[in-house]
Amino acid sequence: MEKLVSYNKMLNRVFLLTYEVALLARMVILYSLIDSRFDTVLFSAITGLGAITFLSNVTVWVKQKKIPNIWLILFTLAMIVSSLLNGSKNLFGNFRLIAWEGILFFIVFYSASKNDEKLVRYFENIFFVFSGVTIFISLLMFITKLGYVAPLAKIYYGFRLGFVENRLYGVFVEPNFAANMSPIVILLSLKRLINGHLSRHQRVSLEILMLLNFFYIVLSGSRTVLVESVVIVMIGMFFVSFSRFQSIRLIKRWSVSLLIGLVGVTIFAGAYYGFKSVAPYLSLPDNISLSRFKGSSNDGTMDNNGDEDISLKREDVSNQADASNGRIRLWKSAIEIFQSSPIYGTSPRNLVNYAEKNLPNTRIAHSKQTPHNFLLFTLAGTGLIGIIPLLIFLITEFFGVIYALFKNDNIANVTYLLYALIAVSSVIFGLLMPDIIFENRIGALCFWLYLGTASYQKQFIGKEINNHAKAKLTGSTRQEH
Repeated sequence: MEKLVSYNKMLNRVFLLTYEVALLARMVILYSLIDSRFDTVLFSAITGLGAITFLSNVTVWVKQKKIPNIWLILFTLAMIVSSLLNGSKNLFGNFRLIAWEGILFFIVFYSASKNDEKLVRYFENIFFVFSGVTIFISLLMFITKLGYVAPLAKIYYGFRLGFVENRLYGVFVEPNFAANMSPIVILLSLKRLINGHLSRHQRVSLEILMLLNFFYIVLSGSRTVLVESVVIVMIGMFFVSFSRFQSIRLIKRWSVSLLIGLVGVTIFAGAYYGFKSVAPYLSLPDNISLSRFKGSSNDGTMDNNGDEDISLKREDVSNQADASNGRIRLWKSAIEIFQSSPIYGTSPRNLVNYAEKNLPNTRIAHSKQTPHNFLLFTLAGTGLIGIIPLLIFLITEFFGVIYALFKNDNIANVTYLLYALIAVSSVIFGLLMPDIIFENRIGALCFWLYLGTASYQKQFIGKEINNHAKAKLTGSTRQEH
C-alpha cells in the first residue's frame, strides 16, 4: 500500500496520458478499420491501469483522511442500483460503463487536486500535436475536394473521409465531436500565449493552430459547436471586461461588460460567416483537384465534389421543418421513458432496449439513439436517484466557479477564466450531443479534468492565486514529492 501511495503521482500521470492518446486515436476514421477486438483489448488494459490508479488514490484518501466528492459517490451508487434493479439485461455493459464513469470521477476529476505541471504540459502538447496534424490533413482534403464514402458495419452512416455531404469530415469519424475539440484547443492555446514565455516560433505556431481550428469549426458544419463558440465568446468577453472595469459603478460595469460581450459575438459571427462565404472558392480547380479521380468500386465511391461548386449548405438540415434535427423528439422520448420508470430509470446501457420493449412508438425506440442531452439521458437512465445527486454536484460546482469569476478583480487571472470556459463549452456541447455522462470520449475527459481544475482554483481567486498555487492546470498549496 505504501508503494501505491509513493507512486500515486506517476500512476495518475501515466494513466491520464495513456487514456488521452487512446481516446484521440478513436476519433480518427482509420482507427475504425481496425478489428474491434483490438479496441476491446486496448481499453481493457487501460481499465486495468485505471483500477490500479484508483486503488492508489484510495490509499491516499485513507492516509489523508479525506473522501472524494460525496455527490459523485452517490451518483455512482445510483448507477449501480439502477443496473441491478433492471435485471440482467445489459448488466455487463452497465458495469463496464460505471467503471469508466468512476475513472472520470475519481481519477480524472481527482487529478485536478494535484500539482503536476509536467502532466499539464504533456497533456496539452499531445492535444496540440494531434489537433494540428489531423486538422491540417483534413483541410488539405477540403482544398483538394477529396471525399470518399464506403459502407462500414461499425458506423451506421458508413466510412466517410474528406469532404462529404457538404461537411468536412476530414480524417475524423464524426465532424461534430471533432469540431468540439477545436474550442478547447483555441482556449488552451490562448492560455499558453498569455502566460507562457514563448519563442517567436512557438507563438506563431500556436496562432496558426488557433486559425486552423477556427477554419475547421466553420467547415465541419457543426451547429452545436457554433452555438458553443458563441456562448463562450460572450461569457469570456463579459468576464474579461467585468474584471478590467472594476473601478466603475456596478450597473455601468455590467452594461459595459454586456456590450463588449455582444461586440465580441458580432466580431466572431462576422468572421465565421465571412470565412464560410469565401471558403468554397479556396478549393482547387477541378482539373488539378483530387475530384477528377472520382469513381466507384464494389466497396466505396469517391464523393462527387467536382461536378459543381463546393457548398457548405447542409442538405440534411436545411430542408427540415425541425431545426433541432430530431433532437426535440429524442428529448420528448427521454421524458416519456422517465415517466414510465421515474425512481431508478432504465439503467444507462438498457435505455434503447427498454424503449423498444415498453415504449415502441417513441423516437428513441425507432432511431435507437440516446437522447443527445446528458441531463435527459441521466434522468431516463438512472431516474430520480441519479439525476438529483448529479444536479446538486453540477449546481454546486458551477455556482462556485461563477461566483469566483465575479470576484476575480485581477485581470492577470485570465487563466482561471479559460479553464472555466472549457468546462462551460463542454456542458453546452453535452446538452446537444451525447457527451460528458455515459460516454467514453475525449470531450468527457476534458470536461472532468478542467471542471476539476476550475473547481480547485476558485478558492484562490481574490487571494492572489498565483502566489498560492503555481499550477496552471491544477494546483496544491503544498509541494508533493
